[in-house]
Amino acid sequence: MFVLSNGYVYFSKYCDDDRARVSLGIKTIKGPDGLDRATLKKSEQLILSRIEDAVIKFEESNNRMQLPIKKEEMEDVVFAALGKKRKKISGFVADFKKMLEDMRSGNMLKPRDHTRYKEDTIINYANVLQYLQIFSEETGTNLTYDIDEEWVNSFIVWLTKPKKLDKRHVNGGRKRMLDIGYSKNSIAMIVGNLKSFLSHMYKVKKHKSLFFKDDVFNLSREDADTEALNLEEVEILYSLTLPPHQDRARDVFVFACWVGLRSEDLQQINEYKLKGKYFEFDTEKTGARVIIPANPMAKAIYDKYNGNMPVFKNNNNLNEHIKNICNLAGFNEPCLVVMTRGGVKTKTYYEKWDMISIHSARRSFATNAYRAGIPTLSIMKITGHTTERSFMKYIRISKMENAATLADHPFFN
Repeated sequence: MFVLSNGYVYFSKYCDDDRARVSLGIKTIKGPDGLDRATLKKSEQLILSRIEDAVIKFEESNNRMQLPIKKEEMEDVVFAALGKKRKKISGFVADFKKMLEDMRSGNMLKPRDHTRYKEDTIINYANVLQYLQIFSEETGTNLTYDIDEEWVNSFIVWLTKPKKLDKRHVNGGRKRMLDIGYSKNSIAMIVGNLKSFLSHMYKVKKHKSLFFKDDVFNLSREDADTEALNLEEVEILYSLTLPPHQDRARDVFVFACWVGLRSEDLQQINEYKLKGKYFEFDTEKTGARVIIPANPMAKAIYDKYNGNMPVFKNNNNLNEHIKNICNLAGFNEPCLVVMTRGGVKTKTYYEKWDMISIHSARRSFATNAYRAGIPTLSIMKITGHTTERSFMKYIRISKMENAATLADHPFFN
């Protein structure tokens, strides 16, 4: 990490794209094996230790988020540990990278509630930058703040086209190659995050264009392709005898089906506290406190772990367990999924177990509560939906179930 050259100490480390090298301004003599720390002053030894700590933290953070270790970013870490700043090249890409850095460090907070950005959110923004860079490389389009409707539309068209992405272009564990372009919802998220970047840069006076307010950034979305379990299916899952690793995953999922757990709140599952007949919890997304009656099944699971529920840090790992368990339970009803990908609307049938994830637990809670006749506004107090319109899109009620409900109404009798 530290080398001696011409009597001066340098930080030197190979990154994913190039070697990072920074002069530390420390002069010393060469020892038998190169740099001998014992010959340095105590203050100089502390500088090296401070740099080591900063570099380790930076590498651990990037590895945890599966982000590449870049030369420029590594050198920035060393300069910061030295208490120095270097003149940076400003511009679209540099500003985007600085925004990601500020998100990770906490120097940039979410504007709505002034809390830190979560790792998954930062990964999504980092992916957007890399998509933009690939778009620029392939089309010859300059990445500047001089953006208009034609520019955005050309980016959207590029996103819909078939492409194969090299692993170096993909963050967050997304190793699936895209042969038919991005889905409509993915494109809406990418373009929405681009809009948020442009909005933030306008606020910090990096550009003067108000084009980010244009409707071209507001793309429509399709209903998510996750399914909900009915009460009978939740009971079936709860009654299964499973090996320990699947048993824990099943318990977390079934508990979530009774409390409306958000997938982003998964790592805070132990913040659900049982107080008498109710669970209390402060949601991560809105910061609102929710109070939920303790269903006997949820209470039994909570008591099974003495309030210390299993924590799954990786949603992908948990989702894999959930799918396997639902497959074991025999949830193989065919489900039609309509999705627009690569600009083409497709209709495909999947077995129900393949459509279940941890996000399905919250949908199951909302749908089953709605089926049970609980007032919509009461359910929304728990799910956090602010409009009945958004809530109604969230629940999973089939046309046959709706018809059966209507059949019992006096209007049809």
